[in-house]
Amino acid sequence: MSYDPSLERQMLTYFGGQAAADFPTFSDFAESVGTPLAQLEQWRREIPAFGAVWEECRARQRSRLIRGALTRHFDPSFAKFLLCGELSTGEENTGDPFSLTVEVVD
Repeated sequence: MSYDPSLERQMLTYFGGQAAADFPTFSDFAESVGTPLAQLEQWRREIPAFGAVWEECRARQRSRLIRGALTRHFDPSFAKFLLCGELSTGEENTGDPFSLTVEVVD
């Protein structure tokens, strides 16, 4: 199966055009375009432009989950679970460790 750059626009449209109570997934998108999810994941790793669109769609998923949880369209506890685990927006600190030095001067 060869890569078709039009998939980028199709995926952005799919992840931006769902009804408020619907949650777009990559597996549903793959099914809608007749491409195996594994193939999309491979293109994400191998084709930089597609990888960038994939990350934009993940950002759209995060935004949809946050809005859905705040408006109670989605269960807030499950939205938190997805945000922390699946969408890598966890409560853990994954950045550089924060350090603070306090010097007491008389």
